[in-house]
Amino acid sequence: MSRSEGPRSGGPADADASGESRGLQLPSDDLLESLGFFEVVSVDREAGRVRLAFDALPRFCHSDGRIVQGGFVTSMLDAAMAHAITARIGTGMMVPTLDLNVSFFRVCNPGPHFSEGSVVHCTRSVAFAEALLTDASGTPIARATATCKVAPLKG
Repeated sequence: MSRSEGPRSGGPADADASGESRGLQLPSDDLLESLGFFEVVSVDREAGRVRLAFDALPRFCHSDGRIVQGGFVTSMLDAAMAHAITARIGTGMMVPTLDLNVSFFRVCNPGPHFSEGSVVHCTRSVAFAEALLTDASGTPIARATATCKVAPLKG
């Protein structure tokens, strides 16, 4: 099912008025849709781990619609890491990326993908996270690590 057919449980349409889904503060529907957001699959606050589902659409591709552009792959990984950190530290904080490293293992084709992000280490001012993007069969596509600043949201 693609995003155009409607989100599954836990997607932006299931978010409450504050934009929360499964306890995560989600960005706007426009941003999520631009990434092919599909649903928040799972959240483990204590471990600082999230699993997000994305639908990589042909409009994200080059090479006659067969290969997802690397920036979209990177964004799916970055979103999982940011949400893993915010799941751990709670709402009211932001986690801008200071450093991001992505390793691409194989071509990312259109279709469903899962990005699992986890916190490796977190202090009051900085967090280290990693994420793995897989296709629907669980084959690894790309991996990322990031360093993020932990700071209060400013109104």
